[in-house]
Amino acid sequence: MKKHTALILIFIGGYVGLATQLLVLRQVANFVGSTAIITSIIIGVYLAAMTAGYFFGGRPPKNVECRIKNVELSGYIGNNIAKIVRRNFLIISGLVFLAASYSIVRSIFYLMIIAGIYSPIAQTFIFSALFLSFLPFLSGYTISLLAQTLHNSKRDYTGVIMGVDTIGSVLGSLITTLIIMAMFGVNYAVIITVLMSGIGVAIATSSEFRVKNSELMRSLRSFFIFIGIFVLTVGTNSTERLRQTYGIVSNTAAGTVAVIEDADGRHFVIDSATHSLIRPGGGHAEYIDFVNFFFINTIPPTVTKRILVLGAGGFTLGRHDDRNEYVFVDINRNLKDVSERYFLPEPLGDNKRFVVQDARQYLRVTKDKYDIILMDAFSRWTIPEQLVTIEFMTEMKSVLSDGGVMIMNVITHPMFADEFSRRIDNSIRTVFPRNLSRHIATPFNGWSETGSANVMYIYKNIPNGGRIYDANRNSTIYHKQREF
Repeated sequence: MKKHTALILIFIGGYVGLATQLLVLRQVANFVGSTAIITSIIIGVYLAAMTAGYFFGGRPPKNVECRIKNVELSGYIGNNIAKIVRRNFLIISGLVFLAASYSIVRSIFYLMIIAGIYSPIAQTFIFSALFLSFLPFLSGYTISLLAQTLHNSKRDYTGVIMGVDTIGSVLGSLITTLIIMAMFGVNYAVIITVLMSGIGVAIATSSEFRVKNSELMRSLRSFFIFIGIFVLTVGTNSTERLRQTYGIVSNTAAGTVAVIEDADGRHFVIDSATHSLIRPGGGHAEYIDFVNFFFINTIPPTVTKRILVLGAGGFTLGRHDDRNEYVFVDINRNLKDVSERYFLPEPLGDNKRFVVQDARQYLRVTKDKYDIILMDAFSRWTIPEQLVTIEFMTEMKSVLSDGGVMIMNVITHPMFADEFSRRIDNSIRTVFPRNLSRHIATPFNGWSETGSANVMYIYKNIPNGGRIYDANRNSTIYHKQREF
């Protein structure tokens, strides 16, 4: 095997390896979210398996002796390494298909739920063990094995090997996320990554020496097996199939968006969780109807309010309001287009502006003050980790106008049955200790220790001196308001 051939294969191995990690992180986020814990599990399992592959690949293939002639290996070792590399890239292509195709990932996670495995951490560990152990092992093994073909020359190629592998990884990361996912979709990134593995199969096959009839048949068999894998990948990940089967209308690095119709109405689904709903009668999700009814529809006709929505969803807040000024903030740049085309389906009014930005970053740079702020950002059913902190809530409070209203939608246990429901309540009350009310916008069982509801925390930004009533200073008769 020639030097440049080995380097090209090392580059392809680096590209496919990191591209696969990113694809798995994106697809798994549809079902367990994209928290730091989930990311660390996937990366940790991948790197551990790759390290094992590097270790075992550093041992020469059995019964192989190296004979140097210029920068090529003798026929036997060249053939032997090429066969192993060809086989490995072929298996890697199949594993990329299994680990990164939305429909297969979805099936695996639903099977785990059927089996009674509900913990996102346990689900991620199981999925990673099944699909992210052998693939990176083969990747590390292949790169380490290819390195032998270079080290057997009269030069030390350690730096070159590491550099080419890293360049492949960097380009695999940037091309996959910034170009393919952004411009074409995650499904096409899966197809291209499998195709890159197939190129590795082809290059390894072309580098074999002394091709006999039996070796030719094995090469042709590998070629036809890859064609089968590639056809399955294209068929499984085609845009039309994903739309017809799962209602997916957008699948970029920022999220997978689907629009699904059922008896309850039209659902706007982001990462497998309903984020907005339009009911057959024109209503919306209960908590959105709650905000619309009490805070949007009641704005006096002579007043124009500035309204900030952190987490755009399907743009149903104030859907029929063409007077007040709205700013919707979300990191998924495709939400407005797909919502207008498939979900609403109508263009947003001129009084509604969409800003593609992280919620916390937007709060840091905006110079505007808002009369109503709805915090409705979610990753699946949970608020992103960085948005549950008192630091974020303080930033949100800083852009609230005098007399303004902050509304925070939290999906949690309404009666404080778990640690999250208690801690999020403590955190919110730390920043908003007074003028804070708590409303439960969806039905719930007050005695159940499980389940969740849309809990609405509502804060009014007006002065409050913290004065109280006690037995000696009870002036309630002067403060109560009664309407007859």
